[in-house]
Amino acid sequence: MIRNLNLNMSYGEFSGKVQVTSIRDTEVIEIKVQDTNPQLAARIANELSEVFIRRIHEFIKKENVQILDYAVIPTNPIKPRPMLNITIAFVLGVMIGVGLVFLLEYLDNSVKGPDDVEKRLNLPVLGAVPLMEGNENQLKLITMKDPKSPISEAYRMLRTNIQFSNLDNELKTILVTSSGPAEGKSTSISNLAVTMVNMGHKVLLIDADLRKPQIHKIFNLDNDAGMTNILMGEKIENVVHSISGMKLDIITTGPIPPNPSEILGSKAMKNFIEQCKEKYDIILIDSPPVAVVTDAAVLSKITDGTLFVVAAGQTTMDIAMKAKDMLDKVQAKVIGVLVNKVNIERKKYQYYYSYYLED
Repeated sequence: MIRNLNLNMSYGEFSGKVQVTSIRDTEVIEIKVQDTNPQLAARIANELSEVFIRRIHEFIKKENVQILDYAVIPTNPIKPRPMLNITIAFVLGVMIGVGLVFLLEYLDNSVKGPDDVEKRLNLPVLGAVPLMEGNENQLKLITMKDPKSPISEAYRMLRTNIQFSNLDNELKTILVTSSGPAEGKSTSISNLAVTMVNMGHKVLLIDADLRKPQIHKIFNLDNDAGMTNILMGEKIENVVHSISGMKLDIITTGPIPPNPSEILGSKAMKNFIEQCKEKYDIILIDSPPVAVVTDAAVLSKITDGTLFVVAAGQTTMDIAMKAKDMLDKVQAKVIGVLVNKVNIERKKYQYYYSYYLED
């Protein structure tokens, strides 16, 4: 065959191009030849068929063996088949993509939204603040700069729910903490303070986060003197900052001491809070994350209630549950949870926020 067709290939190469099979339940033998040259493939198939017809009697006693169809030069290659390959690749890509999304969702242990909090932490959700993109400075005091925004409305709803969370006992001092850093507790307590002032309350906002104070940055205040100075004997009126045009006073941290937990758990701290309760309707206290240091747990013992902030899509459920356990151990009066940075694209929360965006 190789010599007859004057082929420049070895026997092994030739046999690799040819496939001879018998069709089931028939006496028909099928010869297939694959080559990059379609003309050569057809020549080999036809020549092989002719040789087979001439020499078949040497193997079997058959007289009426004939060629049913001669090989013709194909118009399209049998492989590669671009459209089929593209279709298969597309289907596989979609399947892998969908599977990856479900896998990531399954492995994601972060708090997704209010439903997760109520189900896993067994705490009431008092508010849900949507995640919004924009100027960071604008968003920090959005209740003052854009009071009609959906975020401002979320803070007003939080204020209302806090007021109705404990009708039997007066909530005069409220501690705000979170499970970990960067969950938005300082921004949340600042905007909550503004909404309470707008209800006619005389409000005092105390920055008791002696680890990473933020309140003075949010309100653009100096922090040369503050709460730590008061605990050392300074008069409150000498360090308090009054916000112009509002019944809102702020006491920043002041100089950071080397022993924050001991300072916050001192008798002087308790006396300081008692003095403030005589002058203000509401006292809001910002504290460090409860799962990081013990400061928040210490402060929770001298306040009427604790608001717990968790960031959706950021706070893991394990850390949130650990923080709640730490508050439970000191018998903190947790009034509820503020779920911050909620993705409003999730269907469960989209309708509510769309309502206010269109208002």
